[in-house]
Amino acid sequence: MAKKLAGIILLTAAVSGCAQYGAMGTNPIVGGGFVDMDGIGKLHKVYYMSTPFAKNNISDSMMVRCAEIAKSKNKPYFAMYNNLMDAIRDKKEYEPVVWSHLLMSESEVYILLSENDQSGYFNAEKILQDLGQKVKGSK
Repeated sequence: MAKKLAGIILLTAAVSGCAQYGAMGTNPIVGGGFVDMDGIGKLHKVYYMSTPFAKNNISDSMMVRCAEIAKSKNKPYFAMYNNLMDAIRDKKEYEPVVWSHLLMSESEVYILLSENDQSGYFNAEKILQDLGQKVKGSK
């Protein structure tokens, strides 16, 4: 009985995380998705979890979500940091780090929004043009 229950739980976890693009506020523990929140100071924290069976590249999904946040705040550019210490040292990243575990993959970044293009900053509109269709699929 315990083996059967474990099999059902694993199957449910695998299927529920196959969503193409997690909506903001989706509970990442239940079925994958994003959680966005204000970070320290002007930073925004973005967290995403999915099963390893997800259709889309988590790194691309994170880039699109960060670009959406920048656009929603009327900021055309953003810098990305893997953690708070990197943000303090202004050590920008050029793609999010993704961790994969047995039943999930996850990524967490901090972003700093800007009105001006600076070295190491991403253009939000360009990210949405280049990756948006690939990540979200055709609607």
